[in-house]
Amino acid sequence: MKAILVIDMPETCYYCPCYTTEYGDFCQASNKELKSTEIPAWCPLRPLPERKEVHYTDSLFGEVENLTNIGYNKCLDEIIGETE
Repeated sequence: MKAILVIDMPETCYYCPCYTTEYGDFCQASNKELKSTEIPAWCPLRPLPERKEVHYTDSLFGEVENLTNIGYNKCLDEIIGETE
């Protein structure tokens, strides 16, 4: 089973809730020591993908809604808790 914890993506490890200095510079999410506070490549945090464009212009039908992208965006809304 997997879970998602939604937090604002920190600019550096120093601002991350998983960062601690209790045992030196340490990442609690990955149980690894940090060499600097710059976010390392092995960081388990991943930014959410950007929302997709919903409307586009079709040469035959004009202004069209992309239903797949609407569903994609609704899924992102559910993840971040911005549902109606």
